[in-house]
Amino acid sequence: AIFKPCTPAGIIELLDQYNVKIEGKNAVVIGRSNIVGKPVASLLLERNATVFPFETALHYENQTWNHREFNEMANRYANFFIGQGIEKGDVVSIFLENRPDVLFAVGGLVKVGAICALINTKQRKKVLTHRQILDYLCGFFSMIHSQFECF
Repeated sequence: AIFKPCTPAGIIELLDQYNVKIEGKNAVVIGRSNIVGKPVASLLLERNATVFPFETALHYENQTWNHREFNEMANRYANFFIGQGIEKGDVVSIFLENRPDVLFAVGGLVKVGAICALINTKQRKKVLTHRQILDYLCGFFSMIHSQFECF
């Protein structure tokens, strides 16, 4: 029998216990350590999953981010939001022009457990009435704007 590190083997066992079909799925493994990352990738490949942590996740103008880099940016945003006092269950509106920061911010909010509402900067007047409803119902409303330039 081939030695399988216990954490990666446990990950695959959990997926099996919850009847998650691995075969034919796309998988992103963050990290390439010899203890977890590489063995998990190998076990997923053995089960015919496609593993691509370093494939392009996002392309915008002349920039690209692979899945690992995308996750790192989402983590930075999550830490920023936590520093601003945002907690699980809070509702946050993202008001940014279309650019990668929107996706990083959404990823960060999901990691925190917050609920995010996107507001398109191209929309005007009556289309934005949902914002007033969110203000009223949630009691917590934060406009996220270009202050992310600090990253």
